[in-house]
Amino acid sequence: MFSPCSRSLAIAMITMACGQTRGEANRTTVIVNVNVIPMTISQQIRPAQTVVIRNERFVEIGSTGTVSLPKGAIRIDGTGRYLVPGFVDAHIHFQQNESSNLAFAQLFVANGITTVFNLYGSPMHLKLRDRIQRGETLGPRIFTSGPSLGTPHGRKPTETPGEIARAVADQKQQGYDFIKLHGDLLDETYTQLLASARDHKIAMIGHAPRNLGTKPMFRERQSAVAHMEEYLYAHLYFQRPMDSPSPLASLEPTIRSLAVATKDAGTAVISTLSVYRGIAEQIENLTQILRRPEVGYVPYAVGEEWGWWPSNNNYVRRFPKDKIPFFRAHYREQEQLALEFQKAGVLILAGTDAPTAAVVPGFSFHDELKSLVDAGLTPHEALKTATANPANFLGRLPDEGTIEEGKVADCVLLKGNPLESITNTRLIDGVCLRGRWISNAEITLMLNNIRRTVTKERRSH
Repeated sequence: MFSPCSRSLAIAMITMACGQTRGEANRTTVIVNVNVIPMTISQQIRPAQTVVIRNERFVEIGSTGTVSLPKGAIRIDGTGRYLVPGFVDAHIHFQQNESSNLAFAQLFVANGITTVFNLYGSPMHLKLRDRIQRGETLGPRIFTSGPSLGTPHGRKPTETPGEIARAVADQKQQGYDFIKLHGDLLDETYTQLLASARDHKIAMIGHAPRNLGTKPMFRERQSAVAHMEEYLYAHLYFQRPMDSPSPLASLEPTIRSLAVATKDAGTAVISTLSVYRGIAEQIENLTQILRRPEVGYVPYAVGEEWGWWPSNNNYVRRFPKDKIPFFRAHYREQEQLALEFQKAGVLILAGTDAPTAAVVPGFSFHDELKSLVDAGLTPHEALKTATANPANFLGRLPDEGTIEEGKVADCVLLKGNPLESITNTRLIDGVCLRGRWISNAEITLMLNNIRRTVTKERRSH
């Protein structure tokens, strides 16, 4: 049941989304004289290109002056701009609230995110996925898991192999795209989970089996690990306290061996670095964090449920300030993991875990890319974690993830070169969502409407 404020937000979002998407994907759009970063070859920039988009596809890409401009096309001046593939946030959480979900969907698009992995799904999210796919609602393409499987960490696992096999079959039948592990399992049940996922041709993304360690994960070739930090719990500090972080230099050989083992297992890793970095930041000065402009787009109900506010922030309530060095030390370990995984050729996927406390849907994605660069990846490598890598993980690289003729037209027009500074991914001048052009003016209107409604909603609490 919507509150009056959330109902008004839902109506506003539905009206805007339907009016902007229906029937527009088949229009022809031409971006003229733009610098294209196709993400096919390291560091490649193709200057002064004209890009023709029709029927949700890139139909022609060539040097400006050599490409004919179709009559009646929407013409975008790309002079001094940079065109990159649409971004993928590989770890987000939609809500059990239509109002918040519609706001989230537009926040993602406004930040250039054209695809998301929703890692705790429900029938509501399947319906949202289908509405977006049909063009009835504006939003990123959604790939979603079902409800998480596994016994909560710290409790004795009880699921049997037969029960887990039936759960996987049920979720596949319901139409979910992934299986999500969040918790502990008996070794034989974990083995059955992966076997059932393979039988049903559905990827298993999740936490590591923390009670078992990483050996079964590598043995069974888990499709993807949902957080970089899982390697702390399931390996670096497996079955011993994390209270006294080891010197980073002493962990480097182990981290390198983990990178090789992860690569050999074919397991992808979702980064979620910035959400962990934010723990220490919130303990240190939550008030300052909540003053960030992008927090103004977070619905009050989301902050209540996910512990954003001073009255319910779990990090501030649970940890004194003298724990800040503890979290920062473990964050540096994750940075080293990210760097060594990149060197080893592990498929890293950029993900944020939004809307965990202080992780604003959409906006936090750019923090994640910067965190990867700060960890030692090049800007091009960081961009790859958000474009070609997710497409590769999904088995869809022949059809998307790069800017090439014939591929799906998901792309972002930037005012600055992201290969010079990854922070330029924030300078969005327009987004193409499956062939539908969304201008900077439309993005500004969407964001203003969300902020205005959220502000009214908060004032009522």
